[in-house]
Amino acid sequence: MPDDEDSPTPLILDIGSSTTRIGLAGEEFPETIIATEIARSGDFRFKQKVVPALDNLLEDFVKDPFYFGDAIHRVRDILNVERFMVTNNWTALERFLEHQFNLLAIEPQKTPMIFVLPVKGGVEFSERIQHLMFERFNVPKIFFIPSVQCVLYTLSTNSGVAVSLGDRHTVIQSILKGFESEIGPLDMDITGERITEHLESMISRFKVNIRLSLGELQGIKEKVALFVRDISEAMEMVEGGSTKFQYDITLPNGIKIIFDKERFLAVEPYFQPSLINSSAPPLSILIADAIKQWGIAQRPELVTNIILTGGGSIIPNIVERLDYELKKIFPKIEIQIIAPSGRENLEWIGASMLYSKGGVGEKWILNKNWEKKSGTREDTDNKSEEAEQ
Repeated sequence: MPDDEDSPTPLILDIGSSTTRIGLAGEEFPETIIATEIARSGDFRFKQKVVPALDNLLEDFVKDPFYFGDAIHRVRDILNVERFMVTNNWTALERFLEHQFNLLAIEPQKTPMIFVLPVKGGVEFSERIQHLMFERFNVPKIFFIPSVQCVLYTLSTNSGVAVSLGDRHTVIQSILKGFESEIGPLDMDITGERITEHLESMISRFKVNIRLSLGELQGIKEKVALFVRDISEAMEMVEGGSTKFQYDITLPNGIKIIFDKERFLAVEPYFQPSLINSSAPPLSILIADAIKQWGIAQRPELVTNIILTGGGSIIPNIVERLDYELKKIFPKIEIQIIAPSGRENLEWIGASMLYSKGGVGEKWILNKNWEKKSGTREDTDNKSEEAEQ
């Protein structure tokens, strides 16, 4: 049961670097899934002077001060699009949330808010969100749920290895009986962003005279990228003339290119980081390291509960590849890799389930209590304004 039946239903927000998920607590799925992006009227991609006779038409086309979500697609070729959580632009987040609250008919001053707390940068995120929610939106109370807790809760377990393959962060965290290891989460510098950059460099080798936007590159990645179980075997197939991996893509300028080995080489840096000049250990080694943070007797419980989350986890064949690599490291232990349906939304779903089962309790941060101890508002305001500029 929810923690306070007399209180309005909280709103759950999972604000990621590339995607944000918003919806009422207790629901099975977020109501809104939207890119964490903003475009501003007047912030043109082109620095050339506008033809005088056309300036009025241009002003009519981009007349709104800010653009979000689907509206960005209409202006993406004209205006710069900022992924504001990557640039830590908290003023842009304020504009973004104000827009979402209006669309969802949410009165923030009356609505408790639950936020999924990211593994990386969680302390700063918590402090900034408290300032924004209490100072700007006058939210009555807020609550933070660690992302790994959300993931484990969806599977009704308190032990496991959460592998989050995000756009900005790749993080592996092992939890045993609800306890974190002393070493803590392990991170990897091979992220969704770097994979997208790698794909862009591969496309440039086709000698196509086009500059693709980030959204276009991500769209291509979603269509073509896949893992293979054995990279050497796959390369031999391609070099032997197999067309198994071929996939046609038509670029925005009408040029068609055929992906072949590029499909699996684009994501291979997760297992061979040196392909993009990274000295990081392979993903499978980091997962093994997270498991080895615990004693030998506890490891089977973790190896049989490896949970994949994040956008990178939906790339086809990742389960098969991880299973293949981890069996080399743990040949005598049964391995189970869990890739739940809808896992890109797993953190939000877990937070909603936790609230429904009464898992929030009395741990809310109240607006009135925060006001009494706040002493850094001016500094936080200045940082947000600098980021917006």
